[in-house]
Amino acid sequence: MTLPLDRVRQARARLGMTRKLLARDSGVSERYLAQIESGKGNLSILLLAQVARALDLPVQDLVRDG
Repeated sequence: MTLPLDRVRQARARLGMTRKLLARDSGVSERYLAQIESGKGNLSILLLAQVARALDLPVQDLVRDG
């Protein structure tokens, strides 16, 4: 099963987007994104929605299983 944190990292990599750019575009701090991507941060649906918007993806793409 791919977790949302893995999907965030994969989507960011596919776009060639640095964590710094994603932080700027999403309004989520770079440090917090690092915690999310490492599985150490608590990921709320609101923050996930901000990140999805910055990645130009529907939030469902980050949370859906399969």
